[in-house]
Amino acid sequence: MSEEKTITEDEEDYQDSEDVEPKTQDKSDDSVEELNEHLVNEEKEDDLLGGLEIETTADLSIPDRLVDQVIGQDRARRIIKKAAKQHRHVMMIGSPGTGKSMLAKSMTEMMPKEDLSDVLVYPNEDDDNNPRVRTVPAGKGEDIVDAHRQKEEKRQRARSAVILAVILVILGIGIWTGRFLFAIIGAVIIYLAYKYVIGGEDQNVPNLLIDRSEDRKAPFEDATGAHDGALLGDVRHDPFQSGGMGTPAHQRVEAGSIHKSDSGVLFID
Repeated sequence: MSEEKTITEDEEDYQDSEDVEPKTQDKSDDSVEELNEHLVNEEKEDDLLGGLEIETTADLSIPDRLVDQVIGQDRARRIIKKAAKQHRHVMMIGSPGTGKSMLAKSMTEMMPKEDLSDVLVYPNEDDDNNPRVRTVPAGKGEDIVDAHRQKEEKRQRARSAVILAVILVILGIGIWTGRFLFAIIGAVIIYLAYKYVIGGEDQNVPNLLIDRSEDRKAPFEDATGAHDGALLGDVRHDPFQSGGMGTPAHQRVEAGSIHKSDSGVLFID
């Protein structure tokens, strides 16, 4: 029994010794394969630029239009171009860094600037709290406001001359009759009535709500996180509005993001 056992152990040792060589051979084969894969990866890394010979970023040519600067989004670029041409709404969904904001901004470069317009707010003689709104071609609003302001300044100078003449007459009568104190009180009342009841220069001058005179392309308005007043527009509060001492109603109107982005892009992230 002992001899059989010894033979069995020798055979096992011999078999183990035979297994050593194949295992060593497998490891060498794995090393060769790893080396080949490494060489292949190096060749791929050398060809990452598709064969372009570029040493620095200064050698790269950047397209002039933003829409052409977005890479890897060919289908989205075609949709954006069509949406800009047809003035469509676009919903873009994707991971950060894929070019959504840049594509939205690129729409402003493809929209016609001829469609831009200025917005003016005029006083309403019938209802002070319901001012009138008028749109004119871009760049014309400032000229209209200047014309109204010059006209109002002439009218104010004429009124001031009349009021000054009346005050001087009252003071003269007070000196002549010996009631100078009453004359001063009357002059002050007339001056306050002229200043607060008749109003200042901006009483009849239209409010240039939106000015597009310096815009070179369609507007891009980012309304991300905007509250209702900033989005839809608002009317400023004036604590001195009672008694005609405050700012006229049409001068207190404020534009919202919707109005500022007219004929352009309203972007909400």
